[in-house]
Amino acid sequence: QIALKIEQDGFQVDRASAAGKRFGAGGYFAEDPALADKYAGAGEGLYSGCYAMLLCRVALGAQYHVRDFKDEKAAEKAGR
Repeated sequence: QIALKIEQDGFQVDRASAAGKRFGAGGYFAEDPALADKYAGAGEGLYSGCYAMLLCRVALGAQYHVRDFKDEKAAEKAGR
């Protein structure tokens, strides 16, 4: 259902996520599909037993390099 909602409404990176809190709220993407697969959950109803993964082309703007293992304030420090 989440993948379908993203397809319909687009990414809502300004909202807090239930997963991926290592660097605060935002969009989290992975090069390795196995890593993304860890966050996939089974669908419900018509999508019961189905797992979805979005294939996205991501273009980075200005990067903010984080040296700490976890920094939930990284987005604020980067000036977003």
